[in-house]
Amino acid sequence: MRADLPVRLTMGTGYALQPVCAAQPLRPESEQRQNKNIIHWNASYERSSWGMKPNTTDRHHRIKQIVAGIALALIIAGICIPAGVCAGERKIRGEWILPENYPDGFDGYGYINRIAADEVVIDEALHRVSPAIIYATPNNIMAKMGDFTEGDLVGYLTNSEQVIVSLWLIEKARR
Repeated sequence: MRADLPVRLTMGTGYALQPVCAAQPLRPESEQRQNKNIIHWNASYERSSWGMKPNTTDRHHRIKQIVAGIALALIIAGICIPAGVCAGERKIRGEWILPENYPDGFDGYGYINRIAADEVVIDEALHRVSPAIIYATPNNIMAKMGDFTEGDLVGYLTNSEQVIVSLWLIEKARR
């Protein structure tokens, strides 16, 4: 390679200097006239005391852009998931050992604070009760409201209007 030709560092597996075509000026003509041995360095490499080394700031910037894009995609995917797939449709499953005739999961559970014919307070939250509510205990699938007392741990199922349609005794209050 002639020393008076401008050269360009090319990207690839190694570092190679290639002559630049005369049709592709590296700098404006006024700068080319001042210095015939201009070297055009690729922006992804920089000079150091040890020779040429990769410019890591460009890579870090590119990685940050990729991570930001992935995060944005995950946020959009989270917003687009239908509500039925989320926790609103799932039943709560405790770690209790329940009889086979009990449901696989409940819409809610807690300790009874107060119970009446048309409402029940569970964990200090008032719930409406359906007139056709089903009460169930481990021994009796057709129990009565009188089988439930304050302090009992219960699970319940609700309808689409969030009215309790069945109340299931999980653990009797200790007295």
